[in-house]
Amino acid sequence: ASLSGCVVAAGGGAAAGYAVLGEDLPPEQQLRDYQIKAEVAGTWGAFSQEMAHRLDATVFDGQVLITGRAPDARWRQEAVRRAWRVRGVKRVFDEIAVGPDSRFVDSARDTWITTQLRGALIADLDVKSINYVIKTDDRVVYVMGVARSPRELNDVTRHARTIAGVRRVISFVTVLPSPEQQLNAPPPPEEGEDMGPGENAGPD
Repeated sequence: ASLSGCVVAAGGGAAAGYAVLGEDLPPEQQLRDYQIKAEVAGTWGAFSQEMAHRLDATVFDGQVLITGRAPDARWRQEAVRRAWRVRGVKRVFDEIAVGPDSRFVDSARDTWITTQLRGALIADLDVKSINYVIKTDDRVVYVMGVARSPRELNDVTRHARTIAGVRRVISFVTVLPSPEQQLNAPPPPEEGEDMGPGENAGPD
């Protein structure tokens, strides 16, 4: 069963995805995020090449989102533990499904969904698209990054939900405080909240 939405934090076979680091991040953090991704994959490979093949780490500002499928809970826990051991990791978002790898993941479809969402965000002048990282896994869209307001985050999730084939949208976005905009905007989704099925999800 999927363990969607599990967040692992302390204190304060990868499907297709896409990562763009926000220009507001210091260059040294952008570089560190690339290094974290490589080091997480390396520590998984040291445990099992199959683990490195079946899981994927998406990184933004030291926050690691793990997606993919593990054969059992012990394997999943080991993957999370090894990610935490990498220097510079601030949080780990555990989105690893547990169970036999019997599903068929259409990587081309996931890539198409991510490309469509990236294009929609770039075209929306009210969204600072460079501040978002998008990962699509088995038609579930994960969004990481920084929103300038609740309204902007709602715009991002709305774009994601209207893409054909999207089953659900999960946000791990930090919203910057903006009192003026908050007065006129609906409340943003909670971090790690499953936003539900996309409007054009179609059959699973």
